[in-house]
This record gives sequence, structure tokens and C-alpha cells, in this order.
Amino acid sequence: MNVNLPIMLMASVVGEEILGTNSSNAEKNSDEKLEQTLVERGIRERLFPKPGDPLYLPLSDLLLAVRKAATSEPVTVLDYGAGLAPYRSLFPNSQYRTADVASTITSFDGLIGTPARNEGFATPDYTILPDGRIPEGSNTFDYILSTQVLEHVPNPETHLLECFRLLRPGGKLFLTTHGSYEDHGSPYDYRRWTAEGLKYDLQKTGLHILSMEKLTTGPRAIMWFLQIYIETMGSSRKSLLGLIQWLCRAVPRRWIHMLADRLYSDCRIVSADVSGHNIYLCLSTLAQRPSEA
Repeated sequence: MNVNLPIMLMASVVGEEILGTNSSNAEKNSDEKLEQTLVERGIRERLFPKPGDPLYLPLSDLLLAVRKAATSEPVTVLDYGAGLAPYRSLFPNSQYRTADVASTITSFDGLIGTPARNEGFATPDYTILPDGRIPEGSNTFDYILSTQVLEHVPNPETHLLECFRLLRPGGKLFLTTHGSYEDHGSPYDYRRWTAEGLKYDLQKTGLHILSMEKLTTGPRAIMWFLQIYIETMGSSRKSLLGLIQWLCRAVPRRWIHMLADRLYSDCRIVSADVSGHNIYLCLSTLAQRPSEA
């Protein structure tokens, strides 16, 4: 009998366990690196958008609006629905706090669920409760930032009422959301707004509108929709439409974006009071909680 056989078998089992553990660790490290890469790319595309990025047209115009509203004053800021919190650096002297959904799916009314937070996102300072509220006292913040969040909120009235409650008297809310835009669930996508509709919803909560602007309007918005159509809608090259679409796909996206910047720079940010800009991808507004008498 080979007395070394049990030892050899044991070594084989241990070796397999080590290989399995190493493989599992390698997969975990790979997933973590992928998540980190996606987070870094998400922040870069929002803070440093460049022609050729898939979302360049709306995100570059959005950045202009956020920069316009940002402040270097030593204020207390809440990024409400922060996600990646990409605009934190635009408030360099602030006490910057974040609020986002929980890391697991929650449900408040039994009909609509609140999605889980992306595992790659940093843990927020506040976890938004299932009913949409934030566990913080009233009159806490000088400034609230809510960018591209409202369309994903099951109950937007709660979101806006929380903004009013959390702001100190005289505090300001900078909010952006979509006008006309493709469905983009995260995983839920509930609504779109007109300028008048958003103004009404904000004023109904007691906020005073300081300014409202339309982002990515008119022909610039049309170029965005054409980009989305060309890149996502498939047609057979045997048809004339399919052949045209196939030829259009050969045009570098970067050229389209540079052309839009050159020809339609006046359609990036437009006051909502200016007529003729009835097609727009986003709305931005600066609102204020009235000072108490």
C-alpha cells in the first residue's frame, strides 16, 4: 500500500480549495475594478465632458448650468439624490453632504419600489427613507442640489416639500430635470416636465422661483435625438432607410458634437421666458425658500 496516497489526496484537495479561493478573489477584484472604472468614467463624463462621449450634448450643457449656479461661499450643501456626487468640487468651501437611496430595494406604498443604490457609489451621509424623506432636522441647509433626480422619484411632491423643509429661510434650491428625453430607468423613470409644470410644482410647495432655463434646445436637441435614433434603432441595409442609417453610423460621434457646438451654441442654455425654444432636453431652476418675517 502506498502510504503517501492519503497525503497526496489531501494536498490535491487543499490545492483545489486554494485555486478556488484565488479564483473567487480574482473575480471579486475584477468586479471591484470594473465598478471603480465605471464610477470614475461617470464622474469624468459629468465634470469633464468631451465631444464623442455618448451623453456629451446633454451633460455638457447641464455642466454649464451647474457651474453657473455653484458657489464658493462657505455654505452647507445637501446633494439630494447624490449618486456619484460629481459636482462636489464646484462647491469648494462648503460643508457638502449627500443623500441617496438605501443599498437594498425598499417599498413604501406596496406599489412602487425605491431602487437600490449602486454598490459602486460612496455611502451617503443620509439614507433616504422609504417614504422619500430625509432623517434630518428642518432649517438645516443653505443650499440644496438636485440634479436629474426628480424624474426618478415616485412622489415628486414629497421630494420638493423636503427641499423646502430642509432649507433655512432664504436658502436656495438648484434643481434640474428632464423636458423631452428618452426613457432611462435607474431602474425607474416616471415623469417629464414642461417649464410651466415645473414652475407650478415648485411654487405649490412655497418656493419662490428666481430663474428657470431650458437646456439643450431646438436644433441642438434634434441632433441629440438623431444620434440616439441612429445608434439604437436598427433597420435592414436592404431598405433605403436602413442604408442611410448605416451610412450615418459611419460618421464619428465627435464630429456631430463639434458641429452642434459650432452651429447651435446659443441653444445650450436659454431662459424659459425666451420664445421659440419649445423643444428642450432639460430644465434647470434656481428657487428660494422665502425669508421669514
